[in-house]
Amino acid sequence: MLINQNKHTTLQIGGSNLSEPIITKMGLGFQVSWNGEDLNADELGLSYITMKFHHFLDDKGDPRPEVKVTHSAKDHPLFDGRINLNSPTSKKSAVNRLADSTVDNIKWGQMVDSACSAVRDAKRTGEPIVDLSTLELNEGSKFAVEPFLLQKQANLFYGNGGLGKSWVSLYFAVLMAGGVTHEGFTPEPGRVLYLDYESDAQDMNARFKALCSGLGIKPPRFEYRRMTQSIPGDSERILEIVDERDIKLIIVDSAAPGSGGKPEEAATAIGFFNALNATGVTTLTIGHITKNDANEKGRGSPFGSIFWRNEPRNIWEIQQGNTYSKTVKEFGLFQTKFNSGAGEDPLGLRFTFDDPRTAKNVRVERIDVRSNDKLAQSVSWADKIRGVILKVRDTDNKRPFAGVTKDQILNEYGLDSTDRDVLNTLSKTLSQGKARGHFINPFTGQWDLVSESEQDKRVAQNEMEFGSQSEHFNR
Repeated sequence: MLINQNKHTTLQIGGSNLSEPIITKMGLGFQVSWNGEDLNADELGLSYITMKFHHFLDDKGDPRPEVKVTHSAKDHPLFDGRINLNSPTSKKSAVNRLADSTVDNIKWGQMVDSACSAVRDAKRTGEPIVDLSTLELNEGSKFAVEPFLLQKQANLFYGNGGLGKSWVSLYFAVLMAGGVTHEGFTPEPGRVLYLDYESDAQDMNARFKALCSGLGIKPPRFEYRRMTQSIPGDSERILEIVDERDIKLIIVDSAAPGSGGKPEEAATAIGFFNALNATGVTTLTIGHITKNDANEKGRGSPFGSIFWRNEPRNIWEIQQGNTYSKTVKEFGLFQTKFNSGAGEDPLGLRFTFDDPRTAKNVRVERIDVRSNDKLAQSVSWADKIRGVILKVRDTDNKRPFAGVTKDQILNEYGLDSTDRDVLNTLSKTLSQGKARGHFINPFTGQWDLVSESEQDKRVAQNEMEFGSQSEHFNR
């Protein structure tokens, strides 16, 4: 068996008296053909036949795909139905129907057996084993849009319905499509495919053009497709589009209609992400929050099975803050899962619309989530403390840095220092952070970040060494 690691993997598996079938892995399915350059294949007329195995179902452990058999000289399929790859009766039924076709001199029995056996074995084989010790590190960026979208991984944004998740997602998509770095967000340029279950082309076109206008760029090429079928059900066409148009990012808006099943069932989420991962490109799915979380403050969870959280490698919750103008929306982005590192601090975005109803220009700017009273409530205490320390450090150049007091932290967020519950929570967070090596108190009642304090020491040491060298050379 020969396995190639390309997106369309070719495997050659021997048949009995037949020419060897060539199996090409296409996403979640397989295509079987016979080499026209092989004299045996030409003599038997096999080089005109193609079998497509796709949309696999599991029948008590037996793979049962849809199979479409076509002939290059015919304008209609010779066979189009499901075959249980382990069932002689199922395969015989397909052979009988093929025998009724107008194509003569084909050994359909051997052909179907050979193809079904090869596909079954190829499906069981799965992905090849890779020796990590010999695999070279990828020197490219691990982000499609830094720091929000992991390259060639499944990403998920979720939040309350109607708050503006599509605007945020479309903003990052425009940056990638246009190859534009904006507000410190750096993309790997590439074509985008927006798969939309929620809106329509005219609405998305207006949003797209308004964001481009706000960025001051000419609208880049941007692929949009209104969806009716689920992602798993339409996976083959999606794969074709990815190949035809060299797509680098797929956005699915949104998870529930795109999944094709009940979101609370594990198989639904797993099938959805399997279909997306088969594309081999970066994907971003937009999901909703659970109903219970939608009515409570604080962090929520993606709606549906726990696998909506388990399957993606990178997840952000989007919350909308309070604003005092219809032309301004502020969002907080809180990373709730990141499999490739320590993760990011909460980030904020402000969208300013030239018109609240029919915007033709939408400007986006980065903000501190703590500047919005509502968003600040969702910032963890550890992030609150870290934010105040960094803010004070920016204005206090004296080193060694003395640190900040509990009162400074509470005053920054307008919290009452006489509130015993608040004070206890703050003290507990500082104590736990110190035990874990995050916080340090250089002076009694003063607090600093361990990472920043150690950086100060390295800078001071380098300055001492440089000063010693300069004194030596000046002698």
